[in-house]
Amino acid sequence: MKPQKQKIIINKTDLYETRNYGLFEPDLQCQNPIRVNYLCTKGRYPHLGLPILEVTPNADKTKLKILNDQDAYLAAIQLGEPIRFYVNKYPTHGPFKRNLYPTDDDLLEMVDWITAEIRKQEKKGPENGSSKTC
Repeated sequence: MKPQKQKIIINKTDLYETRNYGLFEPDLQCQNPIRVNYLCTKGRYPHLGLPILEVTPNADKTKLKILNDQDAYLAAIQLGEPIRFYVNKYPTHGPFKRNLYPTDDDLLEMVDWITAEIRKQEKKGPENGSSKTC
């Protein structure tokens, strides 16, 4: 029997990036402060970005209501990083709170990075510290 060809359907979604934090309407009841701190730490890695937000226009279409990843929004503000997002015009769910489930590898990578940063800061001295803080 010959293997059948699979159809791959990819929906085109436009991704946007902005530092206009006032454009968004977060639901702060859906935030997870522990995950915000985790994302702030992870966001300092030069090769890693913050998660992409899922947003939808609010009722009066003046702001974008954050549906997914309120924590990435708050971490981006604290880090001064741009927010990457896509617009879901027909959402099937409301805002929700994310839990934090880092893997062992994630935690080990973070510990290695934090240790390396501490060593760098000790060599530089406190007056030349990093400008990114959470």
